[in-house]
Amino acid sequence: MMKLKTIYSAFLGVGFLFTITGCADIPHAIRGNDPQLSTMTWTKVMNDPALYKGQQVRFGGMVVNVINHERETLLEVAVQSLDSSAKPELDKPYLGRVIARYPGYLEPLSFRNRLVTLLGTVTGTTSGKIGSANTRFLQMDLIGYQIWHVSDRLITTGYWDYGVGPYWDNGWDTPGYPYGWGWYPQDSTTIVQPVVTR
Repeated sequence: MMKLKTIYSAFLGVGFLFTITGCADIPHAIRGNDPQLSTMTWTKVMNDPALYKGQQVRFGGMVVNVINHERETLLEVAVQSLDSSAKPELDKPYLGRVIARYPGYLEPLSFRNRLVTLLGTVTGTTSGKIGSANTRFLQMDLIGYQIWHVSDRLITTGYWDYGVGPYWDNGWDTPGYPYGWGWYPQDSTTIVQPVVTR
């Protein structure tokens, strides 16, 4: 019985560790304290913004405009879906717009055309225009934000095969046999892929 309790405690500890590790991937400034944050998608909130008024939400995407007023700054963000680390997903379409209100000054050059993730509380919606098109903007009071960087990563595509390597020219008489055998890349191609980092 004691052994069973020990095993059960170990499983609970591992589960807790995985939970903490998952949260640790999200920067502290945008982590929030609402356990439902990861389930509050843009579409869900915009379908019934009154239901979520006053609740914490986390959205991210590209900052398309920064408006400085005397005592506040407004960030207009084109929203994209977020991954499990709360980073905007570069290969996903833009979903809509959010206007985030910050009670102070933010430098426009630090935000404009940058990827961000915003943590805030829903305050409602407002009418606006994108070009000549009428649309609805979600409004939120900003609690925290994370500015992201986009860098290039080299990725090798193709497959690996087991057999004689490219340096094993003399067959069975090669010195150092059997080291000519192993896993070697076949038909590989290197591509550049943009990734989001802190």
